Amino acid sequence: MGNDTGRSIGVDADGNVYVTGYFSDNVFKIAPAGAVTQIIDVGGDGAGAALIGPAGIAVDAAGNVYVTGLNSTNAFKITTAGVVSEIIDGTGDGAGNVLISPYGIKVDAAFNVYVAGGGSHNAFKITPAGVITEIIDFTGDGAGNTLTGARGIAVDTTGGNVYVGGFGSNNAFKITPAGVITEIIDFTGDGAGNVLNGTEDIAVDAAGNVYVAGEFSNNAFKISPPCPWDLDGSGDVGVKDLLFLLGTWGPCPKKGDCLADFDNTGDIGVKDLLFLLGNWGPCP
Repeated sequence: MGNDTGRSIGVDADGNVYVTGYFSDNVFKIAPAGAVTQIIDVGGDGAGAALIGPAGIAVDAAGNVYVTGLNSTNAFKITTAGVVSEIIDGTGDGAGNVLISPYGIKVDAAFNVYVAGGGSHNAFKITPAGVITEIIDFTGDGAGNTLTGARGIAVDTTGGNVYVGGFGSNNAFKITPAGVITEIIDFTGDGAGNVLNGTEDIAVDAAGNVYVAGEFSNNAFKISPPCPWDLDGSGDVGVKDLLFLLGTWGPCPKKGDCLADFDNTGDIGVKDLLFLLGNWGPCP
């Protein structure tokens, strides 16, 4: 492989590791036994859509791999059979909202793909059917909190909320499935003197906690959901949340990986039920 920059890394359910070669314009798969295979190169889809400067990578539940081309201004899907297809290019949604310098890429449980445009200051959703929608742009939340240099992107496992970090605007946003956009952190960081500068990456766990890394501030922040009992992300605690909790009653697959484990004991039980019932109604 020689000298290169591994810009991003991903892992699938079988333990295969995927690494992007930024200057070599390719992606490698490394099997648990150590076998290394190139799954895409500068030729991209082989039909004229090249891959240049791969930056972000993601893997879905079926083992399909997704990669962004930072310098080719596009993104590709690579199936387990090795079929490569371009899923978005510089035209963005084809309605005037362009994609420039895509960084982060994520895929949800329904195989929707999300791409952050670092140079176009926006993010797109791409459905399995290929429908492309811009979900946030430079205007950010539309209330004066702008998004510049979108890099990191994440999607939660239950409510379908998307999170985008602004590298240049030193902030991060939450976008609900209904399109409601909220700034969840800005340059002031925790408000106690620990600032956020250069939002580089973003992640979200099963409980809805969001984690943001600041490149220039050399730190990371955890942002807890304001209403953790709102399990379906509807804005209030109600019957659907109760049914979700009851449907997951008992031990968690692993501690910290249960959305309704409010007391963080490793299982969902009476205390968690009482927490939910005690916060019934609209979220603050």
